[in-house]
Amino acid sequence: MRKWLKHIRLLKKLTHEELAKQICISRAHYTHIELSQRNPSIELAKELSRALDFDKYNISWTKFYENQEKLNTATESTELTKAVKQAKDVI
Repeated sequence: MRKWLKHIRLLKKLTHEELAKQICISRAHYTHIELSQRNPSIELAKELSRALDFDKYNISWTKFYENQEKLNTATESTELTKAVKQAKDVI
């Protein structure tokens, strides 16, 4: 979950529906972004940063992608571990 994003949205007193409507996406799409289940496109990240006035909080639109590298590395490691285990089971 992107707690920082939820916090800023709540400071602006916006619901998921209100913010989604403001940036022309569905409420479900926004919810997935806030829950870290989806990453916004670069254009959408920029639109969110404008709508929520990230500059006021010294936050860049790139914050959406900060943990992506760590997540990719962890996922690759987990997949590699599973593959090795499966190979051992076959042998």
